[in-house]
Amino acid sequence: MAFRQPAGSGGSPQETRAAHAEQPDEAPEGLAAGTERTTAAATGEQQAVPADDSSSPQRPGDRSSLSEMLFRDYRRLQRLVGRSYLALTLLVRLPSVIMPLSVLVYVSAASGSGWWGSLCAGAIYLGHAISTGITGLYAPWKHYQWGILIQTVLQVAAVLWLVRSLVDQAQDPSGPWPWYLCLLVGAASPQLGIATRIRWPSILYFHRDQSLSAVAMRHEAVMDALAMVVGALVAGVVAVAAGSLVGIMAGSGLLVLCTAMLLFHPTSGLPVWGTALWVRSKKHLNRAELRRRRARRFVRFLPVLGGGWLGLLWGSVQIGLVYFAASIDVIESIGAQFAALGLLSAISAVITAGFGVKRPWNLWVFCAAASVLATMLMSVPAGPFSMLLVLAVIGAATGPTLVAVFGIVPIISPRRFITGLSATTYVLIQVGMALGLVIAAGLGNFGGYQTVALLPVVASTLLLATAFLFIDRRRRVAMDMPVSARRRAAFSGRVVSGD
Repeated sequence: MAFRQPAGSGGSPQETRAAHAEQPDEAPEGLAAGTERTTAAATGEQQAVPADDSSSPQRPGDRSSLSEMLFRDYRRLQRLVGRSYLALTLLVRLPSVIMPLSVLVYVSAASGSGWWGSLCAGAIYLGHAISTGITGLYAPWKHYQWGILIQTVLQVAAVLWLVRSLVDQAQDPSGPWPWYLCLLVGAASPQLGIATRIRWPSILYFHRDQSLSAVAMRHEAVMDALAMVVGALVAGVVAVAAGSLVGIMAGSGLLVLCTAMLLFHPTSGLPVWGTALWVRSKKHLNRAELRRRRARRFVRFLPVLGGGWLGLLWGSVQIGLVYFAASIDVIESIGAQFAALGLLSAISAVITAGFGVKRPWNLWVFCAAASVLATMLMSVPAGPFSMLLVLAVIGAATGPTLVAVFGIVPIISPRRFITGLSATTYVLIQVGMALGLVIAAGLGNFGGYQTVALLPVVASTLLLATAFLFIDRRRRVAMDMPVSARRRAAFSGRVVSGD
């Protein structure tokens, strides 16, 4: 399978790496922190200019408009990969949202039981977590594209099997529903969202701009939030217009289309670099060094765990919607109602990423506290409109939390760990959503909607507690931050420019 190189790259990746072999990754001695050396085209003289860092604070002399501030990350990445790839990072995430929601709505409506709907949808989310692990195994391969292609073919066969089984089971809704086939569909579906995350190290290495690692991770977090609203809206519209069974097949067809677009995009021809999900140390460490390493790993794991609590919150909210919609007989509108949460989540995530928060752990604490207050309101609504308002408030609180959790990873981790930690965060979000669906459905069978509404409060409380624990441990443990993070921390705000 042949793949093209990015247009305008100026030759093969090997030639480009050779041309830049002498360029240092570190700032040369004699320059202030946060500056880099450039060569004037006319005179050949080297000048010290401030490093371009989107997370640096706005200075009094800056008069950038609001749109420039909000879309600054987007424009910086657009110069590297173009608009088509950035749009593709959103499109490839939609099937992972459309299919579980469509299965949830169809099985819940056909069986008359929220338990079976949540079990089948939770099995898909759990399968997505397994698929992410599978993607991580073949991601370092030179021809990893074949792994994605094989998974896509298996996914089509599994979806056809699932659809036929669901139609047959609908004739006898009182029997057990094929949750195991849902698990198979989830495991066979390639997680293209994690594939785009893993591709960023190769893109940045090819363009020799590793300073954009944090920017790329913020962009991916924003795309996760946007995919939630767009995918839920598509699933809701298809469920109302043509039925949820059509939504399942539409999600599968969209996944095939996205796979083809991702595999034949010019960036797929870049050499694999920096995609290892685990880096083994070759140094022999003494007991004190091992304790420090364990302490650092624990601190780095806390944002990953925060992603799991966020998934638990979203999964329990989905089941809360199922029981609430069933109580007022509007179960087909679950997708459209969940889109309200995704809409405010996406808007708040875009605004947060545009501001480029320097200390995302403080944002994590603030938004987690807001999530606790917002989820307490889930027991209040008595109609669809009031529920939409509650979901909007929850979305406005969880969107920035998602950006903060993914934004912390590049700040506290060496560059070689960023890909693995980001992938693990994505896995725990999927596992959390699966557990949220199943646990909330069990609570619903025991005590109804009011009992289900307690689980989002518990999840958001755990999210807040993890944020407080992270801040406490980060102050006690010396982290070996990457060079780009140290430059941002040391940047004094004084512009150094050449005459």
